[in-house]
Amino acid sequence: DIDPPLSLRLSDVYLGDRNNDTLLSVPSLRVRFNPFALEDNRLSFPLAEIEQPYIRIVQDSTATNLDFLLKAFASPNPKPLPYAVEFRKIALSDARVRYIRPDKGTDVILSNIQTDLGFRYAGKDSLAASLRLLHVKAQVNRFNGYIEGDFHGSLDTLYADQLKVVYRHQQIVTGSVRVDNPLNMDSLYAHIDCQDFFTNEALLSSLLADFQKHPIEVPRLVSRLGDIHYRGKVDGRLKDLKLHGAFKTRLGTVTTDASLIDLRRVDGKVSTRDFRLRHLLLRSEFGRVSATMTVRATLPNDSTPLDAALHGVISQLDILNYTYSDICLNGSAQGKHYTAKMQID
Repeated sequence: DIDPPLSLRLSDVYLGDRNNDTLLSVPSLRVRFNPFALEDNRLSFPLAEIEQPYIRIVQDSTATNLDFLLKAFASPNPKPLPYAVEFRKIALSDARVRYIRPDKGTDVILSNIQTDLGFRYAGKDSLAASLRLLHVKAQVNRFNGYIEGDFHGSLDTLYADQLKVVYRHQQIVTGSVRVDNPLNMDSLYAHIDCQDFFTNEALLSSLLADFQKHPIEVPRLVSRLGDIHYRGKVDGRLKDLKLHGAFKTRLGTVTTDASLIDLRRVDGKVSTRDFRLRHLLLRSEFGRVSATMTVRATLPNDSTPLDAALHGVISQLDILNYTYSDICLNGSAQGKHYTAKMQID
């Protein structure tokens, strides 16, 4: 039905993909139109109110069900448009987005999304140049919390400012993010400026259990570290992250310049200063340690034991109330077996 003079209402809008599955469904849609913009060769819609939209994105190893739409916008031989099409404000309420990757067993749902966005399209590549997302607050399935932030950017590069992640009523992440290729999980690349990442044994165990759908036993060493705060830069893809920053714990600070591969392998430099080794190892003969080490390690899981090698210099180590300095260390660990060679000048 049309509410004169400038409003259009639609109900039960549906868009299918090429497999005849749902790509978009909207129970209720209201659009306002500005006829005066036609004089400037613009089809201008000051406001579109979309209630409870549902977007379903499916990706395999080569493509997504969105590709046919993206190709239409990015045609190599676009015809000139007689009018630029612009939506100044699209208000989404209670939106849901589902991302499915069958070959990876991935099924993620963002729900309760409340946001405003807008775009302008006048020809090839112009959509990507003017897309903006103003504010998003969304819940994630298998995650007892929500993600909130101010977003802007394009289909090629997305920015998130004042980003925060809340889990079980605890704020665990604050910072800002730039994501390249946000619509392709295989080539997605993130640049994260992490102001604070917070965790501890209880939070980490609960978070991992929510995602794995079964209880997870966190190593006891984590509980001895107490509350853990990370501040620094994180860059890369999910399976190959580079961390440059510092972890602050109740036992001391650990700085990193390393890669985290497949969320299990660590490769890079790790430094400590006045770290309370006694409380970490529960060995009274040790005191504090300051060191810079190159580490290559594969963290243990249910089927694979710890596999680690490290070498570097311990600038200070307290043992039996005596302080040793400038110790060259080469060590390795296989499961519960440890070997080390030390040279003291």
